[in-house]
Amino acid sequence: SISYATGTIFNSTSGRRQEATLQPTSLRSFSTSSSSNKENDIIWLYKRIPNHMTTPRAILGVSTFHSLYWIWYAVDFMPAVNQSPLEHLHIDPVVGYVGVFAALFFNMGAAMYPGSLISKIGIKDGQLCIFTHSFPTMTQSQKGVAYDFEQVSMDPSTKETQDIVNKGDLQEYRGIVAL
Repeated sequence: SISYATGTIFNSTSGRRQEATLQPTSLRSFSTSSSSNKENDIIWLYKRIPNHMTTPRAILGVSTFHSLYWIWYAVDFMPAVNQSPLEHLHIDPVVGYVGVFAALFFNMGAAMYPGSLISKIGIKDGQLCIFTHSFPTMTQSQKGVAYDFEQVSMDPSTKETQDIVNKGDLQEYRGIVAL
C-alpha cells in the first residue's frame, strides 16, 4: 500500500497550523538489478517536465555571449582604440575591466541557477529526497539529497505555499516553490 506524506505548515504571524497531504505520482526503483527491492522504491511527489529548461538554457547562453563580448572588448577592441593618435578617442581601461568582471559575475549566477531548480521530489526510506538539475547539460540529476521531514519547510506566507495547502496536492501545482 502507498502511504501519503502529510506535512504541517506553521504560519508564524497568525499562529495557525495547516495540514497538507502530498500525494505520490508513481513508484520508481533505483535498484540496478531486475528484482524489486522495497528499500529502493521512491514515491514521487513531483517531477518537472525535462523539456522545460529553455529559460535557464537561454539565460546561460545569453550570459556566456555577454561575457565573451566583454572579454573581446577589454582584450582586443579597447587596446586597438587606445593605440589611436587621437587622444579624445581613447577609452579608460577601467571600463573594460569592470565590464568583464560584471559579465563574469552574472555568468556565474546563470551557471549556478539550474542547481537551485528542483527536478524531482520523492519519499524514500522515510526521508524527503530532493533532486536538482546538473550543470552544464541542465538535465535532471540522478543523485538526490535526502532530508528528514523536519529539515524541509516552505514559507507559509507566500501565495505559492497557500495554493498548495488549499489544494492539498503538490502534484497538481504549477509554478515555482522555494524549499
